[in-house]
Amino acid sequence: MWERVSSWVRERRRRIASAVLAVFVLIVIIDLANTAPRASELAFDLGAGHASIREVTLSYVHGDEAVREARRRFADGAPSRLTDTLDLVPGHYSVHLALTDRDGRVTTRAGEFDAPSDGLVVVHLDP
Repeated sequence: MWERVSSWVRERRRRIASAVLAVFVLIVIIDLANTAPRASELAFDLGAGHASIREVTLSYVHGDEAVREARRRFADGAPSRLTDTLDLVPGHYSVHLALTDRDGRVTTRAGEFDAPSDGLVVVHLDP
């Protein structure tokens, strides 16, 4: 019996090697697709007092790692909805906003979201 199996493998060695290589390449492609950064479009509703906000600092965190920080300044006050687009690897993120008003007072708000996502994601912020 082992002789028949050995003979069958020898006759098809190239086909078997090609199939194993194809499966390996497919596994690598799937793994890379799950870890490649993708564009995420986010929106933050700043609330009724948005006109008094002069600066917003956004800090994105994935796990224990700070991913990105962005600072936006608004001479005439921040818009009611702030948007941001960035490339993120798939996973669960938290975002921290530091809102500085015209008197220099800083308030912080935080929210969470999952990336990637289809379309605009409105991140709900803690009050």
